[in-house]
Amino acid sequence: MLIPLELTESRTEAVVKNSAKSASDVMRSYRYERKFLVENHSPHSVEGAVHLHPAQFHRIYPPRFVNNIYLDTALLRNYREAVDGIASRLKARIRWYGNLFATGASPCLELKGKEGNVCHKSVFPLKDFTFTTGMGTRDIDVLLTESQLPAAIRSYIGLMKPVLVNRYRRKYWRSRDGHYRLTLDHNLWFSGFNVFANEYLQQTTEFKNIIVEVKYDPQADEHFSDISNRFGFRQSRSSKYVAGIEHIYHLSNSR
Repeated sequence: MLIPLELTESRTEAVVKNSAKSASDVMRSYRYERKFLVENHSPHSVEGAVHLHPAQFHRIYPPRFVNNIYLDTALLRNYREAVDGIASRLKARIRWYGNLFATGASPCLELKGKEGNVCHKSVFPLKDFTFTTGMGTRDIDVLLTESQLPAAIRSYIGLMKPVLVNRYRRKYWRSRDGHYRLTLDHNLWFSGFNVFANEYLQQTTEFKNIIVEVKYDPQADEHFSDISNRFGFRQSRSSKYVAGIEHIYHLSNSR
């Protein structure tokens, strides 16, 4: 492990503190993220349930595609910690929006941590790049090296490599009281990422499942059951990263 951790700190807290974020910034960014796996329903029917919800969810952004390159160690430590349900864990991804092969996309490096049931995300802008066929691990290394990342973050991701590409279409809502943000993800697509030139032929598309997420500050947790019980969807630990790794690399777990 490249980041020295104190015994009283989680790995997420140590990385964030070493990246020069203040303690108050860290606390403000913590939130709950509750996921629901909706099977055998169309996006239209799920949207209908959202629009009829007593919380009066309303659209806050136009729909858009979300693109990710996930980073992990050679032994897939982040994947295995997620599968094992490790309470304090972290995953790293490069994210941009819109066309997968957009010219001059503006990506960010995201470190998304989980402390028990609460999530935290730190975002670091990267230099513009163009995602293309033929890219390999070296191209991602150059992108990260030439971007102005804090030293602790560079060290943390230094032993990682790109292992998975995924994208999906996302729609956004917020409750009338402003306490709950809801997203609907569908048309999930996954592809492996090889060390050398990628043609993204090792891929799979998941059309039948829809992921609904409700995100909110910790103080709103008391009334979350009022939101969830009205949907009737099955709450899940579903992780798009875990699902993609298992689809592409033919892994399985006993969850």
